[in-house]
Amino acid sequence: MRDIVFLIDGSGSIRSGDFRLVKKWILEIVDQLQPYKLKPAMKPRIVIVQFSRNVTIELETTIQVSSSEIKDRVEEIKQLRKVTRTYNALHFINQNVLPNTRQASFNVLITVTDGDASDIAERNAHAINETRRKFNLMFAIGVGSLHDNISLDLSKGTEPIIVGSFTSLFNITEFVAKKCYSRGEYFFIQLEVCYAPESDN
Repeated sequence: MRDIVFLIDGSGSIRSGDFRLVKKWILEIVDQLQPYKLKPAMKPRIVIVQFSRNVTIELETTIQVSSSEIKDRVEEIKQLRKVTRTYNALHFINQNVLPNTRQASFNVLITVTDGDASDIAERNAHAINETRRKFNLMFAIGVGSLHDNISLDLSKGTEPIIVGSFTSLFNITEFVAKKCYSRGEYFFIQLEVCYAPESDN
C-alpha cells in the first residue's frame, strides 16, 4: 500500500518555469508507479503539499489508473513565492498529513528544494525527529548546491540527491520510483535536498 505525499518548495527563489517542471515531475513519478497494474486496495494515495512561509495541502486523492486523473489540478497549483520554511512544513506534515495516512502503509518522504531552510534546524528538533520516526524511507532531493544539514535531516534509508537543475529531476524519476517499490508499500513525496549522479546527455 502506497500513500504518496509530495511536499514541494514554492519559495520565491524558484522561477515559475522551474516550478512548472516540478509539477510535471510529480506526474511522471505517479505514472512510474504504474497504478493501473495494482489491485484496488493497493492503489497509491497521492497528497501534494506546497510550502514556503505558509504550508498548504494542494491535493489529496487515490490514483486508479494514471496521472491523467490529477493532471489538471496539479497544473493549476499556484506558487506561494515566499521564504523557505522547511521545518515549519515538517510540523505541518506531522500534524495534518500523517494522521490521515492509511493503516499498514509504508511511509516514504521525498523533499525537493532549491535552497536551505530559512528557519533554524536546532529550534525544530522535535519536528525533525517526529518526521524521521514516522517515515520509513525519506528522499531528500535538492536542486543546486545546498548545505549538508538539510540533506541529513531529510534523508533516511537512502543517500541525499543533488541535481544541477530542475530539468535534471527527470533523470532520477525511474530511480525514485523503483526505490519506493523496492522497499515495499508506502510512498511519501516531499520536495527538498539530496545527491545523485547526473547524466551529461
